[in-house]
Amino acid sequence: MKILCVDTEDTNFNPMLKALLKEKLKEDRNTVIKSAAILEDRVIHKADSYAIACMAERNLNITNHQSSRIRAYEDLTQFDCIICLTEAQKKYLKNKFSHLPSVTAVPYTITSAAPCITWDVV
Repeated sequence: MKILCVDTEDTNFNPMLKALLKEKLKEDRNTVIKSAAILEDRVIHKADSYAIACMAERNLNITNHQSSRIRAYEDLTQFDCIICLTEAQKKYLKNKFSHLPSVTAVPYTITSAAPCITWDVV
């Protein structure tokens, strides 16, 4: 299975989601998880320090994450599933790219008491 995680900048939500999915799916060696940003920034960014700290609390290291852009993937149909953070991002992808695979918006919350992702990844 090939999964693409999409958000605005590929520096916060994506690195965390990729790490969580990789941890949950580590037994499945056929699963490939990639990420991309909707923004067309030409600069490659590392994961946000907040995201790094959140994942460190779960003993997951995302310090080597480097952002990529949605345009880096010429054929989005290569992915079995595309996961977005918001319905707006989902709508953007559906409007901009035709013949997409399943696109899912994943609601999440971050609490101030426990500043980490609080949803359960299937």
